[in-house]
Amino acid sequence: MSKYTELMKKSILLNSLTREEMNRYLSDGSFKISTYGKNKIIHFTGERCAKLEIILAGKVVVERIDQSG
Repeated sequence: MSKYTELMKKSILLNSLTREEMNRYLSDGSFKISTYGKNKIIHFTGERCAKLEIILAGKVVVERIDQSG
């Protein structure tokens, strides 16, 4: 988990947490680490957002495709 806590410390939203707090939140399920490969769809239009998601590394392209494609 240290790889992720190092990345999390760079986030302005998470940098006030101690590493111990981050590890505890990761262990108890409050935080979840997800990885996505290149060209993978993370969410679809209209999908309900139930939690805050923070990009720790890499980049995301946002596209909206209408019904006609």
